[in-house]
Amino acid sequence: MVLPDIHANLPDVPVSLNRVGITDLKKVINTGKTSFTATIDLFADLRADRKGINLSRNLEAVNELVESVPSKSDAELLCAGIARKLLEKHEEAERVEANLKARVKVDFEFDLIGSAVAYRKKGESPLIKKAIGAEVVGITVCPCAQELVKEYSRGILQKKGIDPKILDELPIASHNQRSVGTLIVETDENERVDAAELAKIVRDSMSAPVSGLLKRPDERDLIIQAHANPKFVEDCVRGMLARVAKLNLSDDAVVIAKQKNYESIHEHNAYAERTVKFADLKKELKGNGSRN
Repeated sequence: MVLPDIHANLPDVPVSLNRVGITDLKKVINTGKTSFTATIDLFADLRADRKGINLSRNLEAVNELVESVPSKSDAELLCAGIARKLLEKHEEAERVEANLKARVKVDFEFDLIGSAVAYRKKGESPLIKKAIGAEVVGITVCPCAQELVKEYSRGILQKKGIDPKILDELPIASHNQRSVGTLIVETDENERVDAAELAKIVRDSMSAPVSGLLKRPDERDLIIQAHANPKFVEDCVRGMLARVAKLNLSDDAVVIAKQKNYESIHEHNAYAERTVKFADLKKELKGNGSRN
């Protein structure tokens, strides 16, 4: 007995959809050396003449590949493999997408981001674009507030006849934020990028890293470190771009750098972002280009 495929019926409203699939799928990724739990989203486009997609095929694609990823930094390869499988299983789809996010630890903890999009045109091999990235939590200290406090302190010292140059040797107060930086590199299927290296770039572009456990001397040292390295949200994104430009990436690679600072004294948060081709970024940093 052949069961009817309701998904292949005509829909009540014949309109195509860009993304149909599953979200928040939890899967344990086993690298051989360690394992971690990833959250995976899977999508396919849907033609106007089909009522739905077979969601079980998304799960099949994941299950067939999820054990084969060799290392944490190969999450984008896993996504590319899943995307290729999704195209095989959803024969009617022209575009499929696989996204992955997981909390991992190399030298420090960060959120690993992997994604892949596969396109299909009649008579052509599938085109796959993948991305690898890292999201890191850190500390930023406001340079503007710090300078205001320094000027205020300088005036008090001068009134008391004390040389204000001493301020150059002392930590200066400011308001600070817990901040989230994200760096993603989009490439073709064959190019490899190390997620741990991207995570280090993000961490080093902020005032200081965060830590889960701090004894009192460690807390003091971290506060002093952060206040000696004040950063605007714009500074963090530009710092990421300057550091990622030193990597060996193809000119066609696309870099996405973004930062959100959760303000401590304002009702709003601060945000900055840049998306740029790697070739254009290098040219701009050398002074031979400008933003369009």
